Amino acid sequence: MDVRQRTEEIEHLTFAPWATFSNQSRGRMVQEEQDPIRPVFQRDRDRVRHCKAFRRLKQKTQVFLSPEGDLYRTRLTHTLEVSQIARTIARALRLNEDLTEAIQSAAESLRSAELNMDNLQEAMNNYTITSPISGTIIEKNAKAGDALSAGSDLCTIFDLSYLEMTLNVDELQVSSLSVGQSVQVTADAVPDKTYTGVVTRVSLKGTSNGGTTTYPVKVRIDETDGLRPGMNANAEIVVAQAKNTLTVPNAAIVRGGYVLVTQDSPSAVNADPGMIAPDGYVYVPVKTGVSDDNYTQIVSGLTGNDTVAYDSAAASTDTYYDDGGYYEADAEGTEGEEGADAANSMVDEEEPENGTVPAEEPVEAEEKQGSAEDAVNPSQADGVVYLG
Repeated sequence: MDVRQRTEEIEHLTFAPWATFSNQSRGRMVQEEQDPIRPVFQRDRDRVRHCKAFRRLKQKTQVFLSPEGDLYRTRLTHTLEVSQIARTIARALRLNEDLTEAIQSAAESLRSAELNMDNLQEAMNNYTITSPISGTIIEKNAKAGDALSAGSDLCTIFDLSYLEMTLNVDELQVSSLSVGQSVQVTADAVPDKTYTGVVTRVSLKGTSNGGTTTYPVKVRIDETDGLRPGMNANAEIVVAQAKNTLTVPNAAIVRGGYVLVTQDSPSAVNADPGMIAPDGYVYVPVKTGVSDDNYTQIVSGLTGNDTVAYDSAAASTDTYYDDGGYYEADAEGTEGEEGADAANSMVDEEEPENGTVPAEEPVEAEEKQGSAEDAVNPSQADGVVYLG
């Protein structure tokens, strides 16, 4: 009789009837020879104690205390303490101590193996790089097999469902911008097409360069057919607008709020007597509204039946006549003592029968400032702009 058999006889003499005996084990999935010294449950306990999962318990903390002196405790020391308690209880109940200790240690080893598996799975998941947005890869900086460093860019992804445009707006104009304003965007690469955008952000932090401060303004463009990231584009933001209103060319507004009209115009009754005008014309004070590069809104002071003339001193350097010709005048024009040497008007090449142009059909014209000798008197002008 060997040591193992003697130990199994002692178990039948000392254990309670409800205890599990070593020689009554159901065996193992893989058949193996009996050990001459250790019963099967002792072999199971020793295998658990020497497995990697059990030894990894040393690297895991059980109690979150400052690891100093006797307070230092890991999952390994905790498992040994619990195993000793289980062995003591089993002895008091006359149970198989080796089996009890093996079950308790195996449970801790299994938990350790599960945690280690979770860590490995998380590490595997990190090998799959997920983009923070959905989009299209427009640039790839790495290929399979490349050695990567932390912080390196793998690729550039754009969400092409919309595009953003950044404008640097001057400090004198940024106060008139706000989120939600409509923006008209054009690109040289996409001719004959205008895109509509919306202001999404007006930055409060500006950038100074050469004594000028600009503020970045972001514009979102949802309809991007034909546009690509990186294209140069122009933007026009409408800060104010007026519809179905009376307008005059910008050159017709003189001296901060006066318009030159004929004496037979309905608004001539409101003429400013202090303003000296050419014969047959008077200056009428007006209240202006919004304006663009070509026209200014007239809020009050004029009617659609008034006849407005241009002051050559406020016009450009070319005089355009009704017959389609240009009058080349001296660039250094002078203003007469009466405040206006001439009032030249511009109309379309196809002149209406009455020689006037309605305000609803504004015309673009250029006018050159002439000298006092070459100035054209309003009464001798070929035509005038008619508002009405």
